[in-house]
Amino acid sequence: MDSRQASGSPAAMIGISVALGHLIGIYFTGCSMNPARSFGPAVIVGKFTVHWIFWVGPLTGAVLASLIYNFILFPDTKTLSQRLAILMGTAEMEKLAGVEPQKESQSSSGNTEMESVCQMA
Repeated sequence: MDSRQASGSPAAMIGISVALGHLIGIYFTGCSMNPARSFGPAVIVGKFTVHWIFWVGPLTGAVLASLIYNFILFPDTKTLSQRLAILMGTAEMEKLAGVEPQKESQSSSGNTEMESVCQMA
């Protein structure tokens, strides 16, 4: 789910897309949306002649869908360096690097209050 296109419950949208995929795909693949689900029966039966389609199809579809969505339908406004930072996993580190750590004066004032309460008792 894309936060830029949020218009409902992400769980409901994902559930509907999986249900539609099963209802439509059962005619073509026996409802094998998961390549691992196709691999088990292929191992037991011992037939792998057309099994490659269960791996190539979903991977190719995912790459094409991602490219079409991100570059044609809803292009993102991030720069190339921001996209690379997200890809490399350093985007959060850049955000955290700008934040200063909290000063110890807040925690020490809490300790002095606790010490004064203990001394009164």
